[in-house]
Amino acid sequence: MADNSTEFASLMYQLLIAEEVKAVKEVAAELGLKEQALYARLYGRVRFSVEEARLILAYLGDVRVADHLLEGSAYVAIARSDKHDGEKSDGVREGATSTLFDVTDLMKEVEGALSDDGRIDHREKIDIEKRLHEAERSLTALRNALSGLH
Repeated sequence: MADNSTEFASLMYQLLIAEEVKAVKEVAAELGLKEQALYARLYGRVRFSVEEARLILAYLGDVRVADHLLEGSAYVAIARSDKHDGEKSDGVREGATSTLFDVTDLMKEVEGALSDDGRIDHREKIDIEKRLHEAERSLTALRNALSGLH
């Protein structure tokens, strides 16, 4: 069974090598590493440090990094809001709309899974859990936007 550091390296490999979200050379420079040192981490020969993971999260801005780091905890990752007071009510409207769409997508996923044989198989469960996570994130972001209103 893979440990958490191996899973983090696999995620970084997926983002940097498979998806090319950012160039390995750029990320290495951001981390203050030589390119080969970053490759050693991507291939699991060397573990990422906590500080490196934090810098990667800030630099890449990919929610999958935050999700991985928060997995198994009671926390949900949402983007920080940089809206000013006049724009906060727009943020609430956008948050409510996003939540509505995400919950609707979740319901469609559940209905689709149950429509064929009334059961949810392993693959369908994974898809439903993904949609559920998106809906949770939307709801949390909406709650956060509401708390910013005075």
